[in-house]
Amino acid sequence: MVKLAWSSIRHRLSRTLITVFAMAIAGAVITSGMSLSHGIAKLAYAEYRNYYCGDVVILTPTYVGATAVYDLESTISHNVLNDSGFNPLLKLYPQFGIDGYLGYDLYPYSPLAFEQLQRLRDFPGIRSVDPVLIMPASLGTMATSLRVISSAVGEHLAEGTMPRENSGGESMLEVVVNAYGGPQLSVGDVVTIRVPVFKIGASGVPYADTSATVQERPAKVVGLVRWPTRELSFFPPGGGDPRYEQGYVHSSEVYLTELAWQEIWQQQSAGLTYPVLATTLRVDNLSTLNVTAAELRAAFPELAIKTVPEVARHVERYNILDRFYLIPSALWMNAEQVVAHDYVPVELGLTSAMLLFANAGMLLASQMLAGVAERRKEIGIIKALGARNFEILGMVLIEGLLLAITGSIVGFSLVRILAIHRDISNNLSWLIVMQSSLRELAAVVSLTTVVALVFSVIPAAKMSQLTVMEVFRND
Repeated sequence: MVKLAWSSIRHRLSRTLITVFAMAIAGAVITSGMSLSHGIAKLAYAEYRNYYCGDVVILTPTYVGATAVYDLESTISHNVLNDSGFNPLLKLYPQFGIDGYLGYDLYPYSPLAFEQLQRLRDFPGIRSVDPVLIMPASLGTMATSLRVISSAVGEHLAEGTMPRENSGGESMLEVVVNAYGGPQLSVGDVVTIRVPVFKIGASGVPYADTSATVQERPAKVVGLVRWPTRELSFFPPGGGDPRYEQGYVHSSEVYLTELAWQEIWQQQSAGLTYPVLATTLRVDNLSTLNVTAAELRAAFPELAIKTVPEVARHVERYNILDRFYLIPSALWMNAEQVVAHDYVPVELGLTSAMLLFANAGMLLASQMLAGVAERRKEIGIIKALGARNFEILGMVLIEGLLLAITGSIVGFSLVRILAIHRDISNNLSWLIVMQSSLRELAAVVSLTTVVALVFSVIPAAKMSQLTVMEVFRND
C-alpha cells in the first residue's frame, strides 16, 4: 500500500505538486502563525510582567470574587486588611485597608505555607514560583518598600549600575531606587534607610513594632529604575496635533541584593522565618495563560489568583499604579479623553492557530477529494486483485500524510531559515539554534500530521467503499 501511494504521487506529478505547494503555504503560514502567537503572548503586558516578575500573581488573603468556590459551607465576614507594608494586595486594592473586604471564614488571612508553595511548583504548566520578598521601611519621612533586586530591574535601569552582590554587612548598602514616586534622588546620593523592628502576629502575618528602636542604615544610590506601563495620547484643549506620553510606575521602592535584604530582615526580626504573603508564577505557555489561571483557582480556592493582564487592566482602570506628568490629571484620569495604546490580547494566539490549522486541513481535503474521481478505475483494478477496504483506506491516508508532511517541511524551512540566520548572526550557539528549530519542526509536523489524518478520512473512506462493479459499470 505504501508503494502504491508513492506510485500515485509520482505518476500524478501535477496534482502532487499542487498539493505539496498548497501544504507548503499552509506549513509556512502555520509556522508564522505559531511565531506570531508566541510573539503576541510575550509582548502582551510585557512591561507589567517584568514589573511583577511573573505571569500570574498569587495573593493572600482571598476575598469574595477571587475564589472559584461557589458552594462553600462557610459564612462570609467583613474584614479590614490591617497590613503595615508586607502585602502587595493593598497596592491593588487600597480600599481593603480602609473599607475592608468580604472574605470566607473558612479561609482566614495567613501566609502561604511551604506545602502550598510546593504544590504550586509541581502544578502542570508552571515553570517557576518566586515568592515576593518585600518589607516596609522609610527614606527620611517617606514610606518606602525594600525589595530584592531582579534581572528585570537591570533591563529597565535608566541610570547607573546594579548593586554589588557583596553590599551589606559592614560596608555601605548599595541600592537602586524607583525614579518615580519616591524622593527625588540621583545616582551617587547617600540616603538613610530607616527600618523598624518586625514581629509575627498570632495568625502568622508580620507587622512592624513601632514602639521598638528603628535601625538606620546609610545607603548609596547606584542606579535608578524606570518601570514603563502604558502609553497615552490626547489632543490638547486648544487643538493641534495629539501628544503622547509614556507612563511609569509611581511608587517608592528600594531594591537591594538578596544577601543585603536577608541580612536586614534577620536583624530586625530577630531571626524569624519570613512569612510569604504573595508569590508570582511563570507559565510554560503564555497562549494558555487564562486556562492555567482557571485551573489554579479551582485547585487553590483559598488564594487570590490574578493573571498579570487582569492586574494590568485593573490598575489602569482605577489609575492605581502609574502617573502621567505632561498630560493634565483631569484628562488622564478620565479614560474617555485619552487613547491607550495597548497590546493585542493574549487569547488571539490560540484562535489564530486554530483557524490556520483548519485552513490547512481543508486545502488537503479538497486535493484528496479531487483525486478520488481520477483514481476510480485504479481502485477498481486493485480491488479486483483482492485488496480489502482497510488497505485502500490505509493507502489513501498514507498518500495524504506524505503530501502533508512534505509540504509542511518545505513551508517550515522557507520561514525558519531566515530566523536561523538571524539567531546565528546574534551569536547564539549552533546547538541552541538547532534544538529550538527541531522542537518547532516537530511541533509543526506533528500538528500537520493530525490535521492530515482528520481531513483525509472522508476522501479515504469514500474511495475504500467503491465496489468493482460500480467502477466498471460507470466507466
